[in-house]
Amino acid sequence: APRCRVCNAPLSASAAIMLRRCETCPSDIDEQLLADLKDWRLRISKEMSVPAYVVFTDNTLIAIAESLPDDDAALVAIPGIGARKLEQYGADVLGLVRERQKS
Repeated sequence: APRCRVCNAPLSASAAIMLRRCETCPSDIDEQLLADLKDWRLRISKEMSVPAYVVFTDNTLIAIAESLPDDDAALVAIPGIGARKLEQYGADVLGLVRERQKS
């Protein structure tokens, strides 16, 4: 069963599982990275003529901005990111994370 990365409690709610933390545990989100990810997602969704959530849901972007994945394995460990999305968007997402970590 999935467990909270902050307090280690079992997780059952889908949003909590996606974020890998209890909804009551503090968030360590990088707000600027989240904004950058949302801007990137909007641009990609417009290019593909699909709704933004088709690229990634808000919860997936929040999970990325909280966990700051640094490689493909860490990225696919986030629920909602599988092999297909890794192939399509992985390089862009990891690039955005790396840019934020430089600043």
